[in-house]
Amino acid sequence: MYTYTNQVASYLLAQSWQIALLAGIVGLISLALRNRSAHVRYLLWLIVLAKCLVPPYLTIPLAVLPERTFTEHLTHSALSEMPAEHVVATDTGGAVKVERVLRPPQTKHAVPNARGAMVVTWLVGVFLFLLWVGTKAVRYTMWLRRRRTPLPPDMHQSFQELFAGFKVKKSPRIWLTKNIAQPFVRGLLRGSVYIPADFVDLDGPQRHRTVLAHELSHTARFDGGVNVLQVVAQAIYWFHPFVWWVNRKIRQEREKCCDEMAVVHLSEPAEHYTGAIVDALVAERQSAHPIPSLAIVGSVKDIEERIKTMLKPGKKFYKRPSLIAVIVVLAVALATQN
Repeated sequence: MYTYTNQVASYLLAQSWQIALLAGIVGLISLALRNRSAHVRYLLWLIVLAKCLVPPYLTIPLAVLPERTFTEHLTHSALSEMPAEHVVATDTGGAVKVERVLRPPQTKHAVPNARGAMVVTWLVGVFLFLLWVGTKAVRYTMWLRRRRTPLPPDMHQSFQELFAGFKVKKSPRIWLTKNIAQPFVRGLLRGSVYIPADFVDLDGPQRHRTVLAHELSHTARFDGGVNVLQVVAQAIYWFHPFVWWVNRKIRQEREKCCDEMAVVHLSEPAEHYTGAIVDALVAERQSAHPIPSLAIVGSVKDIEERIKTMLKPGKKFYKRPSLIAVIVVLAVALATQN
């Protein structure tokens, strides 16, 4: 048992400083690329997430030389000093042969140490974190199911036409939901889109398309699945402030990626899109219920930064990162897993 706890503690300690170092490097690179597409910065932060979840490459030691017996490692003087377990006398053709059967050295039982206590504390923290997150998820899911209804056929067809531009084979489920102030995405992989029950009665069709394009971008990018992986990483490293910081940066850059995708798919000026975000922010402030992370509105500070980013002169928007960027980031991610 001591061996396992020692290995776990060594793994957590090694991973902790490597994650902190990698997060600092990615943070500096992201700062240097702050005027580039959010897709690239998002991929860079995913490298740190991969580091949290993927263990280092395992090495299996193989014996090259044959093993020596226990007695070959002991000197004659050491053998003579070892206490005899008992004496055995055997008759070998008229002669009596007396042998001393030696007791091998006993391994002392390891006593609990600081690393063992650290592992126990870590396990308790993981359990409590998962219990807290799981309880909130179950309660909120039940709350949504009691208030959601399917879309009317005419609305469903209109939203299907909007989603067709994202070139995804299977469209997400869209629900009308009472007592929510803005659309958001919730689910384990792609997720489903939840929109306010009175959403269609507000503003106009173009504003509806603007807000929904952001949420459909989340589903097209499998952001729900990535968000689940973030929760897992947060549970494992609940004690690590850099992991909390990295998860926040991932969510910030993810919203900017969806902003870019939405603007490109809608083919409209960024000013129109930012106006819809501000309206959604006002509606969110009037809601008494918390909004999940995959929603168009975040904190006021994040909204301000997103608007400033989109309104920069000469700003270019992209549906997705380039293939070269994906290959480079994937190579870097593999290099960090050691």
